[in-house]
Amino acid sequence: MEEKSSIYQEFVDFTEQNQWITVYQNIKDASELEAKKCNYTINESKKQLNRRLNRYRDVNPYDHSRIILKRQHIDSDYINANLVKLERAKRQYILCQGPLEHTVSHFWLMVWEQQSKAILMLNKIIEKKQIKCHLYWPKKEGQKLELNDVGLTVEFVTAENFKNFSRRLFRVTDVESTKSREVIQFHYTQWPDFGVPSSPIAFLQFLKQVRDAGVLDENVGPPVIHCSAGIGRSGTFCLVDCCLVLIDKEGENKVSVRDVLLELRKYRMGLIQTYDQLTFSYEAIIEGMRRMNNDTFNELDNLEIATGSDEESEQSPPPIPPRTSSYVPGETRPPSDSFKKQGQLLPQIPISDPSESTSSSSSDTSDSIEDISEDSSENDDDTLEDDKLHSVGFDADSSLPPIPNGTLDLTSPDKQKFSSDEERSQLTSDNNVTANNNNINASSELRHRNRTARQEAMQEKIREIKRKQKESERSLPKKRRQATTITLDK
Repeated sequence: MEEKSSIYQEFVDFTEQNQWITVYQNIKDASELEAKKCNYTINESKKQLNRRLNRYRDVNPYDHSRIILKRQHIDSDYINANLVKLERAKRQYILCQGPLEHTVSHFWLMVWEQQSKAILMLNKIIEKKQIKCHLYWPKKEGQKLELNDVGLTVEFVTAENFKNFSRRLFRVTDVESTKSREVIQFHYTQWPDFGVPSSPIAFLQFLKQVRDAGVLDENVGPPVIHCSAGIGRSGTFCLVDCCLVLIDKEGENKVSVRDVLLELRKYRMGLIQTYDQLTFSYEAIIEGMRRMNNDTFNELDNLEIATGSDEESEQSPPPIPPRTSSYVPGETRPPSDSFKKQGQLLPQIPISDPSESTSSSSSDTSDSIEDISEDSSENDDDTLEDDKLHSVGFDADSSLPPIPNGTLDLTSPDKQKFSSDEERSQLTSDNNVTANNNNINASSELRHRNRTARQEAMQEKIREIKRKQKESERSLPKKRRQATTITLDK
């Protein structure tokens, strides 16, 4: 077999040459061309009866690999799911969308009929204030979910909560035959939509737990993997797992990440939705190779137990996700200390850091600076100014001392002590004469102070961004530093 270029070297080249967008687009174009050449169809998903069973209009299962429900007396045999296989790695998965409220019974029927031992859930129920997946299991341990239309019951047996994921055990029972089967759900809770996990280590820890449970073995039913659409985060998991299996089996130089992804895309469209997810896949594969080669994969067993109940973690608001498209020319972030190859750190990676998603970071570049400058013009609408500040990830009020609500009025009856009610009444009467004018002046003064404070904060933020850019540019090679200067001049 012809040897492929090193995965690590590919990562270095793509990063240094800022080619991640191009590489991702080439993979996308190649897979779409393959689909047209092989005449992959999605006719079942377009039938009138089945349209309401799709969460998204543009994510549909290929007909040749779709999962077909077999139980009689149901309206349709259709479910938005595909069997995705990689024969070389002896891996197969069922990738599907997050269940809708009216497809929960179909989802569990698929789990039962395909004899799946595990469900891998890679999304939260609510993300960005939108429902990404219906709650398809009982809310509390000991409760049962009755699925009368498909003749199944689902009992919530137990749950364990860790820092980045939860593990739940369900007992699925076929009412007619009274047979039961236990199904494990691995729920990764720190993976934002269109984004990437907080670190490759956390993701590999999750992957190891799944592997150790034996639910990916070839002698059991394929695991059901879903996020919201069942293509982005789900595709990332499959790509990393398959590549690590092949590397362990055949060696790094015999494995092409691009070829593996193209093979997986033959079974379900659109696997891996962003170039950030592709970049993260390389990071996780490289970190996985380093740990496997040095026998340190077992270090990932040290799990941090999360506090709070399973129900509380499920209902809590999700964290703010990182930017969908993180790359801007000249933008870098320092690599993780754990990314090492032969004693060398990997090059800096042009993608956003989820840990910095809730505040403004040094990755804001010239485009962000221009936006702040344009927004610094005076406007009496304080709400509009607040929106502009939040659009660049900065809240001026959070770092400034509270501004008094007008000048402190020591003549106010509420601010003084009085010896008698008559004196209080007299002073109150005198103050009422000018109350309206004072309120108007105080309101105008407050708006002016707020506006001035915000403008000063924005200017300080601009200086901070420029300072961090200069520090970052000093560590870049000369050519990249020149490219960054040209971009800023524009």
